[in-house]
Amino acid sequence: MVAVGTPFVGNEVIYAEKTGKTAGTSDVLKLRDMEFIHEILPVGSEGIFHEIKVLAEGSMLKFRFTKQLGVDVKKSAGPATMLLASLPESKLAELKHVVNKPVNVVGQLF
Repeated sequence: MVAVGTPFVGNEVIYAEKTGKTAGTSDVLKLRDMEFIHEILPVGSEGIFHEIKVLAEGSMLKFRFTKQLGVDVKKSAGPATMLLASLPESKLAELKHVVNKPVNVVGQLF
């Protein structure tokens, strides 16, 4: 599971959008067209931790966070400034090449 974009809230969003750090509709469309992407989930005000919990419970799976997180999983992502996407680890480099946003591995569903 990876986070595409960075969580921002309030006035942070304006600067983040200008510098290309937030995920938007065009990113959803790119992810949707990648055959190796299994799930796409917008992250909003409740943050990554909440969204992953909902996804794992709804799929009757468990989730394990990576030890070295490159993103704050408890920070609000305001008005959906980022996305979560599930994909095989072997496709991570390809995803990073196509999506011109910060991409951070947050963990794995099992």
